[in-house]
Amino acid sequence: MEHRKLKRAGIVIAVIVLTAALAATAVAVLTADVGGQQLRVDIRESTDASSTNSTAFVDVPGANIAVVVPTGVTRLFEASFFAESRCFGATTSGQWCSVRIIASDATGAVVELRPESGLDYAFDTDMVTSTDDLYEGNAVSRARRLTAGTWRIRVQRAVTNAGTTFRLDDWLFSVRTDS
Repeated sequence: MEHRKLKRAGIVIAVIVLTAALAATAVAVLTADVGGQQLRVDIRESTDASSTNSTAFVDVPGANIAVVVPTGVTRLFEASFFAESRCFGATTSGQWCSVRIIASDATGAVVELRPESGLDYAFDTDMVTSTDDLYEGNAVSRARRLTAGTWRIRVQRAVTNAGTTFRLDDWLFSVRTDS
């Protein structure tokens, strides 16, 4: 009987330790923020098509908005980008076209709005097995609280393979500012 109690106690302790470890892991990847009053919405849009084959992030022409955070406060920015997209041309499967939204300040410091996925965010995928990747509408939304200063919030894009072409057209970029 005593052996069973010890065995159960060991199982209970193992479950508690495992649960705590999993909870700590979940907290490490989850971030949260809360905004207050909506202060402003800025919008840019374009019907001009543009393409890139760059494996390094480059700005989407015209998709940038300057914002100012007054001294002594922070502001929460939510940025959304919607576009007609086409990702095509790779000769190997598993390639994609990525978009990220960043903020840079006057010193040149750059922060990616959250979640910070970098090239891991597949905005569009190159369908090598398909005869043609058709045009489609895609979107990304990101947010981050920024400190005092003048910031430029920009949309950037890149491909995972230089043989891939990433074409964007008919896009809208909006940035909402909350207290």
